[in-house]
Amino acid sequence: MSKVNQMKRSCFFTLMLVIAGIYSTAQNSWAIEWQKSLGGSSMDRGTAAKQTPDGGYIVAGNTSSDDGDVSSNHGKYDYWIVKLNSSVGIQWQKSLGGSGLEITYSIELTPDGGYVIAGYSDSDDGDVSGNHGDFDMWIVKLDSAGIIQWQKSLGGSSYDGGSSIALTSDGGYIVAGDSWSVDGDVSGNHGGRDMWIVKLNSTGTLEWQKSFGGSDYDRATWIKETSDGGYIVIGDTQSNDGDVSGNHGGSDIWIIKLNSGGSIEWQKIIGGSNHDYAGTIEQTSDGGYIVAAEPVSNDGDVRDNHGATDYWIIKLNDSGAVQWQKSLGGSDIDIARSIKQTPDDGYIIAGSTYSFDGDVSGNHGLADYTDYWIVRLDSNGDFQWQYCLGGSSFDNAFSLEQTADGGYIVAGESGSTNGDVTDYHGGGDFWIIKLKPDAILPVTALVLNGKAQGKQNVLHWSTVTEQNNAGFEVQRSNDGYNFNKVAFVNTKAVSGNSNFKLSYDFLDIASAASTNYYRLKQIDKDNTYVYSNIVLIRGENILTAEDVTIYPNPAKNILNAKISLTRDNNVKLSVTDMSGKTIISKSTLAAKGENIIQLDISHLSSGSYIVKAVFENGRTAEKKFIKEH
Repeated sequence: MSKVNQMKRSCFFTLMLVIAGIYSTAQNSWAIEWQKSLGGSSMDRGTAAKQTPDGGYIVAGNTSSDDGDVSSNHGKYDYWIVKLNSSVGIQWQKSLGGSGLEITYSIELTPDGGYVIAGYSDSDDGDVSGNHGDFDMWIVKLDSAGIIQWQKSLGGSSYDGGSSIALTSDGGYIVAGDSWSVDGDVSGNHGGRDMWIVKLNSTGTLEWQKSFGGSDYDRATWIKETSDGGYIVIGDTQSNDGDVSGNHGGSDIWIIKLNSGGSIEWQKIIGGSNHDYAGTIEQTSDGGYIVAAEPVSNDGDVRDNHGATDYWIIKLNDSGAVQWQKSLGGSDIDIARSIKQTPDDGYIIAGSTYSFDGDVSGNHGLADYTDYWIVRLDSNGDFQWQYCLGGSSFDNAFSLEQTADGGYIVAGESGSTNGDVTDYHGGGDFWIIKLKPDAILPVTALVLNGKAQGKQNVLHWSTVTEQNNAGFEVQRSNDGYNFNKVAFVNTKAVSGNSNFKLSYDFLDIASAASTNYYRLKQIDKDNTYVYSNIVLIRGENILTAEDVTIYPNPAKNILNAKISLTRDNNVKLSVTDMSGKTIISKSTLAAKGENIIQLDISHLSSGSYIVKAVFENGRTAEKKFIKEH
């Protein structure tokens, strides 16, 4: 069906909680202006993208490739910086690093037309000099052509890294990260790992540094200068002493407001009794703050968690008091990584989802892999729309920024070769998406539900208005891709037109012991049509990938695999890299009910891995996770 016919479709029925109720590449064309895969045959991950004054884009991330779009590589992983022109062609690209490992999550445009990048490095050769030992925070300043103007290795003899860099009003830079060191450039460590905040002048000279935390693990994930010339920092903490007070248990979200000299003005702990992880924070137009985080908890400050982890969106006032909070997601893992306030004082969030229920629909990766998940909220945090973008493999969004035309640029990684993704290079690519201004996106509001009920599956959907609607073809699939017609449900609207809510139900006497995917094909009287989201209904006593969840994700040292079983079961767990090589293998007898199995991943290199569970009945479940250093 052509885009014109889609735009003319006359049945404005709603089958989802949000705008993104349409599962197809053609429907995602309502949202995607363009998309681009960048990389080589090995692993490449885009972590940040911004529009440049010339109408092009600057993209930052990490690469282990040295072919395809990547012209060189210094070692294991390099910073990879790509400049796109306004036509989305590669203008130039640079690999930066040494023979070790370089990872970046943050890039900013500088007033002179250049760029500044923050991350971490354990090299002391190639482009890197001055390493203090282990990993250092590595800051690189480029000119407009990508030539290095200066670079700084900051840290001590232990692990130190940078996760976020921002420009300051005096022409310098503020950097947030974490540090285990007690020497070199680092002072004031409270024990274990601390948040580490570094202030640099315009030439990269260290002006001041501060360690914040307690005796346990503390880290910073994001920092921004505030309107009063101070700084807002977000991270997470397992401490409850030193600078930290009010920890709810496990790890909590920790927000610190600093003055211009780096002294604490206030701090706020938010979370529950389990592990809750920080994403990003932005100052809002009313002087308060908006937070994107990832809770495992469902108590304390966390309300209505849908499953393993959710997008957790928190609105604070200017003194850090919670004004409202929203948990968004489905029954699997949902990870919010970037949030921005929109011109209408709403919010847009980007991250990743394994879910395809709850607030999430249209996931291309089905139960095994992630999609980009883009969510739009109004100023009160109420849901407006959502989009799942990706293909059948892993697709993870890390960064979202608004563009001059009111659209958005999203950066992340993809291992897909289908769905919304084209031109895959292998191993995992940068995947950059330009979204159209959200004013042109279709607006929907209701839900297509499905559940197993005895020996039949029950579908329910509703419409807000209908015009010229003939009805709905119910389609079923056993794999989520190949659908066949089950039945046709005629419209309830008189002459196909209605301006009030209509509800529909359909009973399918399919095998309740099997897994079935359903979608609707809404057909107008002129034979134009559009597909709904896909709903998965699992039969009773079927052991599937949804019975296995993993957390935290990303993980650094310990990965927990939660396995829920209807009976005792011999389970073999393995961790493989993206090439399929088995790195960890562990067998256990798991009891009926919920089991938590811990995997030590501290020795693994940073990157993407697969956890595979094999059960004694031969069924398997796979989950992808990201190992961070």
